[in-house]
Amino acid sequence: MRVKKNEMFDILIRGGTVIDGTGNVGFKGDVAVKEDKLKILTGDTSSVPAAKTIDASGCIVAPGFIDVHTHSDLIALSEPLNEPKVRQGVTTDMLGLDGIGYAPLSKKNLEMMLLYYSGVNGRPGLDYSWSSVAEYLEQFNHKTSINVAYLIPNSCLRVETVGWE
Repeated sequence: MRVKKNEMFDILIRGGTVIDGTGNVGFKGDVAVKEDKLKILTGDTSSVPAAKTIDASGCIVAPGFIDVHTHSDLIALSEPLNEPKVRQGVTTDMLGLDGIGYAPLSKKNLEMMLLYYSGVNGRPGLDYSWSSVAEYLEQFNHKTSINVAYLIPNSCLRVETVGWE
């Protein structure tokens, strides 16, 4: 992609092998970041200015990965930096897998679900004040280092419609 004259980037990841997610073979290139936009640059980029330059020589530069099978429904809130995921290149976690989740639930059923699944997900010290899916997802909004996608767990639907028996 062409760079506008005097265009300044926030970050320039230089000299890596770029895997662009299209299925094509990786190629030598640079990735420039400006605010929330990425640009893949090829050719001579030695004069491209950036506030921070990262030398990616000998490294692979790829889009963020989606972890499609997680049980980080609570831990992602209690450890918002989520460094183990970030260090692996994961930018999005799928939540609500295997029917396990915490919304939509009434306050009473949320408390019971937390107890029921504590052997799987633990019971981190959080403010469990949500009941709707929107309220639950708001807990992640601009507060965690990775994005989340949510599958409505069948366990929540079941206990809210026919109870625990």
